[in-house]
Amino acid sequence: MRIDEIVAANTRIKRWADAQADAESHGLTLTQDRNKTWDLAPANSQEIYRQLSATGADAYDIYSFLHRAVPKITDYRTTALSLLQDLGTMPEMLQRFRDSARKKAYDTVQAMQQQLVSHWPHGHLQLFMPRPQVLTAQDRGWYRRYDDQGLPLDPNRLEEQAAAPILTGRTQSPPGHNKPSRAFWTSTVQPAGKDAQGRSMVTSDWVNWVCNNQPDWHSPVGYVYRISPSARILQLNNTYDAETIYRLYGKLGADISADSDPNLEPAWAMRRDFPWQAIGRHWDAVNHRDSYGDRHGFMYGWDCESTAWLDTSVLQFVGRAVIRPCD
Repeated sequence: MRIDEIVAANTRIKRWADAQADAESHGLTLTQDRNKTWDLAPANSQEIYRQLSATGADAYDIYSFLHRAVPKITDYRTTALSLLQDLGTMPEMLQRFRDSARKKAYDTVQAMQQQLVSHWPHGHLQLFMPRPQVLTAQDRGWYRRYDDQGLPLDPNRLEEQAAAPILTGRTQSPPGHNKPSRAFWTSTVQPAGKDAQGRSMVTSDWVNWVCNNQPDWHSPVGYVYRISPSARILQLNNTYDAETIYRLYGKLGADISADSDPNLEPAWAMRRDFPWQAIGRHWDAVNHRDSYGDRHGFMYGWDCESTAWLDTSVLQFVGRAVIRPCD
């Protein structure tokens, strides 16, 4: 594909056959569509498309980049010059589309942060209910809570603290699994009437779930927090949301299996290396508000409305609360 050869050719092309032959001599293809216009593209456009797709670029962007419409065959030379000048070498094209995909992904995150700042659970008090017993061996799995030294939190010790039982600052969860391994978990406060002593009680979706499924995790005392209006809370309500975020952070540079192994099922790929650490750089918390999550999808196990706090500096301790007893 030599631009100077096209520039040097002064013969005026007036027929489609002449333009087609000339395009082929320069590594281009010229095809006629139904509307009696022409489409000009690189002869190896399929291979270029495949490599550009691997950068995370949108299909529409790639198509617009590789194809030029030629409304009049006499415009062929001008169109060919424009296409060849834009293409450049393959490394240049790949880098251009990587940069473009990264910028679009970052802009998307920025837009999401602004859009979601006024959504659930902003404006709602949050309840943390510690487990009343020391963690058992069974508990020492995906769902355990950690202190800022990475050690499992002891709910007995937490309940006895005068200050709020809370992780300090921003945590970092390694990639993988369908929940962040280091987070401070709360659920939105709901009023629950008064107890026999006339004290106001509270509950939450998590308290209700515990009472129905794991009553030995129930605690009569909880801790209430108020969310900063500026908190950046990501919504993950189903597998579709999770896959969207997964691929978005792949474009931002996270090392995700879906890029290296396209044959891997998305749910399994996400469980392998869901980018919690990268998400924590942009978001203070992850909220799930649909009960029971996906019964067979990536969000299975997010059993109720809950929020995993990745940065607790956006929470203000309000006080202790009486939690309604299980029936």
